[in-house]
Amino acid sequence: MLTRVITALRPRKFEMTEENVKKLFRQCDSMRLALVATLFLLFVLAAVNARAVPMQSLDATGDAVELSVEVEKDPDSFIDLMKQEFARGNIDSAGYFAEQLVPLRPQEADVHAIYSISLAATGKNAEAREQLNAAKRLGPDTLFTLAAEAIILQREKNYTEAIKKCEQAIALNATHPYPRNILGRVYADMGHHAKALDCFQKAVELKVDFLLGYINLGAVSYLTGDYERSIASFSKAIELNRNAYAAHYGLGVVYETLGKNKEAMQALQKSLELRPGNASALETLGKLQLKEGLIEAALQTGNEMASKNMDGAFVLLGDALLQAGKTDEAIASLKKAPQGGAEVPYLLGYCEMVQGRYEAAERLMEDVLKIDPRHFGAYSARTALKLYLGKPIDPKKELANQWDPAIGKLLHFTAGCLAATEKRWPDALKEFQSSEGMINGYSLAGIDPKTFTAGINEKEGRYLNLGVLYYFKRQIGRAHV
Repeated sequence: MLTRVITALRPRKFEMTEENVKKLFRQCDSMRLALVATLFLLFVLAAVNARAVPMQSLDATGDAVELSVEVEKDPDSFIDLMKQEFARGNIDSAGYFAEQLVPLRPQEADVHAIYSISLAATGKNAEAREQLNAAKRLGPDTLFTLAAEAIILQREKNYTEAIKKCEQAIALNATHPYPRNILGRVYADMGHHAKALDCFQKAVELKVDFLLGYINLGAVSYLTGDYERSIASFSKAIELNRNAYAAHYGLGVVYETLGKNKEAMQALQKSLELRPGNASALETLGKLQLKEGLIEAALQTGNEMASKNMDGAFVLLGDALLQAGKTDEAIASLKKAPQGGAEVPYLLGYCEMVQGRYEAAERLMEDVLKIDPRHFGAYSARTALKLYLGKPIDPKKELANQWDPAIGKLLHFTAGCLAATEKRWPDALKEFQSSEGMINGYSLAGIDPKTFTAGINEKEGRYLNLGVLYYFKRQIGRAHV
């Protein structure tokens, strides 16, 4: 007899000397900033929910038993259960049953087809094709064989043919949510977000507990900037299956974008409990830990990534070590990181700054801008370094804000420091006023030009600007908006 399956599917003046600048940088991890850079993270639309704990069933006494044994006892009942799990969007669970059932019911086309779908959903297209071919040899196309072929074609980026297979599957059975889910995935891949949302919405209307529909609704809503709908969709997916790691990860991405770092870290940590090897979640978590001043936690995350040979490990470790004041160790770590991108020379530039090698730091920031001309961190640092070194600055080229106005407040501050260095006091006051709000509580309200001029001198500008740059380093490092 089939037992119950448990799917535990949870305003005073600060003297700006070089030494104080460096102290400020070392202390910046404990500071809370009002400026939040706009961060974007690409993430793959979910195709499966993780089986974080082995599926179990209970015997009459409530003790756990091995499901594979139960499947062998009554395979036909488990074929029905496999289809129920599939209809709910629990593709990993359905795939688990299908894998057990293939040798027990080799003449069941739907078993092969659902196993094919679960294989394709995890990127195993060759194996998926084998199972699909086995299903097609057993009879005419069914909803499941058409859906299997559609997801394989979607993974192969053959979108035109994938759409045809989805439409054929819908024509066979207009009430099943899965073909519309794959059709939505195809439209999302093509960038047709409105069509994708319509498909996912229709899927969850057809079956209100269809897990994948909510996960994909959350993903595409995020991409369209509808964060409220994205959060609601991911939350509904978690309500349906608390072990849906993709939904926890998606929530983490949305909360990070909204600047809700603590909530983002909680969601990412839950995602990692369910899928420990998720490199994107680990890397994002590490960066958030740095933003929140959790240097030791970031080092732990970086070391975990390094132990698994994950990309981004040595960059994260280098950044954490830099903020911990261990500059030599930071340089050693960054030299182990893959070269060729913008982030390594950018962080090495800060290492050079902290060690007082400002010319070398400027050259590194120039290198970053050759790789990525819109790297705000390097753009603002290069101008600050030129100001510090007393080099000429063209404000139209080196202080032009091509980014978000909130981020650009730092450029206004640098322009104010430049004007102060050149004794252009009215211009300096105007630029400093334009930078108000870049740090929580920073305001020049009530300060008249005379008081302002008496409170600053031309020698302080270069130190003041470099100090604020250090202060903001963690926030502007990846601002490429």
